[in-house]
Amino acid sequence: MTGKQIFEKHIGEQGEYGRTLFFMVRNVGDDLFPLLEKAEAEGKKLEIKPLKGDLLTDEITIDDIILV
Repeated sequence: MTGKQIFEKHIGEQGEYGRTLFFMVRNVGDDLFPLLEKAEAEGKKLEIKPLKGDLLTDEITIDDIILV
């Protein structure tokens, strides 16, 4: 399954993970898909790194995404 197919599958489930992936793809675009493929192959999920301090942000980069 391609990263885009994995993304579409999770978006269709309407859960929290799907919403997180949607936020990620809005910020990093197609660069998310290879990470999503890697996460799926390793049985992991993608998360956003914890923010330093009490900062709130509506923007992330590919470096802010980790496999857990």
